[in-house]
Amino acid sequence: MRKKSSSIYIFICSALVYMLVSIAMFPFLEITVMIYSVPLTMLGGWYFSYSGANITTLLTIPFHYILLNIYSDDPLVVQEAFNPFGIGTQIVLSNATALLKRSRDRYNQLNESLEIKVAERTSELENLANYLFSEQQKETAALTANLLKEPYENLQSTLKMSERLLKELTEAKHHKIMTAKHIHQIISDCIKQLHEIENHALSSDNGADNLKSAVLAFIAELKRVSSVDIQFVDSDLWNRLSDEEGAIYGIITEAITNALKHAKPSHIEITAHADSSQTIICIENDGLPFAMNRSEGMGVPLMRYRAEKIGASISIDPIANRRTRIQCRIPDSKKPSKLIAKSAVKDT
Repeated sequence: MRKKSSSIYIFICSALVYMLVSIAMFPFLEITVMIYSVPLTMLGGWYFSYSGANITTLLTIPFHYILLNIYSDDPLVVQEAFNPFGIGTQIVLSNATALLKRSRDRYNQLNESLEIKVAERTSELENLANYLFSEQQKETAALTANLLKEPYENLQSTLKMSERLLKELTEAKHHKIMTAKHIHQIISDCIKQLHEIENHALSSDNGADNLKSAVLAFIAELKRVSSVDIQFVDSDLWNRLSDEEGAIYGIITEAITNALKHAKPSHIEITAHADSSQTIICIENDGLPFAMNRSEGMGVPLMRYRAEKIGASISIDPIANRRTRIQCRIPDSKKPSKLIAKSAVKDT
């Protein structure tokens, strides 16, 4: 609004200067005052587009006629106020100015629109990069935890052997008994360290207070970088799974991520329900059937690994209408089979 008022003010001032100079200098300008009118009509076209150009041109015609009629008695000179060449020149130049101004405004508008779109796409790419980096970190952490299984089993076997050796040396009152105790302690410390590494690798660093809010935060992040419809069906069961929320969160996020990577779904639904003996977490998508996926990768093994951690099981079943359902079954009376059990580590 301020810009439009400024344009009107500048145009009015220019028109007054034009008329004063034309009246004062007419005896010297003579008929060339018509050419002097061209800048005013071009200014009208610049500020008020085609209508401003044409209206300003029409207003200069009676002004020319009055000036010529006052300063000349020659009818032929007075008729020059209606000279089609002069009027046509004003119309062409003023409308060309209006076209130039409109083209410039359109260019500026398109440029601003392009800058906004570039900023939006840049923001989306940054969000996608952050998300992919986060998922890569989670997958790497889970893979690291999975790789601890074999060294743990070896250490457990060695720990049992050292316990038997320590017992035999104690009974025999062997002078190497302190060395055996030291070896036993080292093995125990290694198992404890593996346990700490495993807990750190499998921790769901999502900053949420509970499983439900963590899953909802993950879905919200996905919706910022994906057009897939992801629906979370709420129920009271989610609040009962706090003891295993880290593993369950990992299973859910892994199932959703795998579906997005391989199945190309348009809809994913996460539900929780219970029967007489177990709680079932279900992640269902309408993408390509599981059998059609080219590569299983580490996704399914990691889900099974996390399920074993809490005494649960994973099943992947194709269902009707080209859908795939992943279920995590958690027994109500489960006894989680920790990969690294603290009870196995004895103090010496």
